[in-house]
Amino acid sequence: MRKGMLKTMLVCLTLAVMALSVCPISTGAFTSVAANPAPGSKGTIVMATTTSFRDSGLADVLVKEMEKVSGYTINLVAQGSGAAISMVLRGDAVIAITHAPDLEVQLVQAGWIRMPIMTNYFYLVGPKNDPAGVKGKTLPQAFNTIYEKQMPFVNRNDNSGTDSKERSIWKSLGLDPTKFGSWYIKTQAGMLTSLQIANEKGAYILTDESTWLKNKNQLTNLDYITTSGEGLNIYSFFFKDPQYKVLADYLKTAQARDLMKQYYFDPITDSTVITNPAETPSTVKLAIGFTALSVSGLGGNATKKLEAAPYIKNGRTMVPIRAITEPFGAVVSWDDATKTVSISFQGHTVKMVIGNNVATVDNTTKTMDAPPEIVKGRTFIPARFVSESLGFNVKWDEKTRTVSVSYP
Repeated sequence: MRKGMLKTMLVCLTLAVMALSVCPISTGAFTSVAANPAPGSKGTIVMATTTSFRDSGLADVLVKEMEKVSGYTINLVAQGSGAAISMVLRGDAVIAITHAPDLEVQLVQAGWIRMPIMTNYFYLVGPKNDPAGVKGKTLPQAFNTIYEKQMPFVNRNDNSGTDSKERSIWKSLGLDPTKFGSWYIKTQAGMLTSLQIANEKGAYILTDESTWLKNKNQLTNLDYITTSGEGLNIYSFFFKDPQYKVLADYLKTAQARDLMKQYYFDPITDSTVITNPAETPSTVKLAIGFTALSVSGLGGNATKKLEAAPYIKNGRTMVPIRAITEPFGAVVSWDDATKTVSISFQGHTVKMVIGNNVATVDNTTKTMDAPPEIVKGRTFIPARFVSESLGFNVKWDEKTRTVSVSYP
């Protein structure tokens, strides 16, 4: 008896469910949930992107999820950022992910929406024994030493985001890589292929962080050397047609950001403040007659001891050259034969000869009130003249007899 009743109830319940599926109820008492469209149901679109995004491994997993939420089949075309941007401008791609801010201006000017989605850093990697001796230096300092020693260096030469970043560093040193010799190896290849060539030739190379971390175990002759604020690497998503906003929205989700983290990227959120240490206000302070050097804002606060204290000569504050330049990433070089000291920073170059009050600033001759001189084996320079020539800000506190140099 009980079994018959249960059977009857099950049949009735089944019929009720069938009736609901055939005649759906439309009433404010129910809330409908829209399912994602079937993958590929909206057709195929092309995404132009970079080889570093592909070689990091993130592209494989992220694109699959983008297809699931959008209903598009996404055909990924990976090349250098410059080529990817050109592809978009020609109309051969409708969305893009690139990492070359200077080149991306073309897209923004053409009406494309730029949405920064994630960051990491550019790394300098090279032979494990670091023959140039640049481990731990800033990127400009390392590049300058590699140039001076003519150490083998692999360049992608493909107008990619990595290539663009590398050229900007050479330019900040006043150097033109198109005039480099045979030590400068041009590949015209993607990130992983170029890394493999550097591995074979025992050369240095600039690479994005994620591609390096994913593939470093197969690059047995290379090791991480250094990075610095100049190496900040920003990836952005581009779209123009509103129908692709669904993809932009997905890239803001927790799921997408978790995937980015898994492949060594830092997701950009609404609260993210993108700070480049090379562009963050930073200050170096020195007091006349004291050997304490205070450095703040450059990744923290620190006090260092100088071998010789600052002093005043001819009404000008004289300070150790490296103390007020290298904390900001400037590169200092010395020519013993001519007693010439050179300082390079962000495209500016100052050259001075010991004992001579005539200096060269960006190829223009200028006169200093006090010439550079050597004290206790250290080169001292007029603080205000050199600092302002490099684009630094200088303040003098008469009460404490303290000079403060800051950038920017």
